[in-house]
Amino acid sequence: MGTDNWMDGSANWDTEAAVPTSTSKVDVAEGDPKITRKMSIASLVDSATITFADPDNGVIASAISGGVDVSGQLLFDAGICQGGSSLKTGGPLTNSGTIDLGNRDLAATDTVQAAALDNTGTLDLVGGVTADREMQLDITGAAGVRARGRAVRRR
Repeated sequence: MGTDNWMDGSANWDTEAAVPTSTSKVDVAEGDPKITRKMSIASLVDSATITFADPDNGVIASAISGGVDVSGQLLFDAGICQGGSSLKTGGPLTNSGTIDLGNRDLAATDTVQAAALDNTGTLDLVGGVTADREMQLDITGAAGVRARGRAVRRR
């Protein structure tokens, strides 16, 4: 299982098929790639910026069978996205960078699920104005926010 490296912010992968697959170990080391459709990969290492965004009020349901390691920035339906999207990781969510989840204008609940959380960076959860428009972070196992880490939930 080789590593797919994101080459730039225009959604180019260094695989022949030009898109990651469920066996891809994805390494985002540069650029500002945007995921605007369903995706299933093996793992994600993000030292640049990666954005999961629902275009035109679409819904993204993405799965990562292994872990996610963020030392850069991960944005999930941040900004003006409408919500209703989900991201599920079968491994730990490790953050020493910045993770922004959701936004105040969500029209439907977003969900991010991970097997564990190790946060020494900044983790912002922003939901809509009512309970049916939440940004949910579901940690199914161990979760830790270390002394250097910051977790903020806002509406």
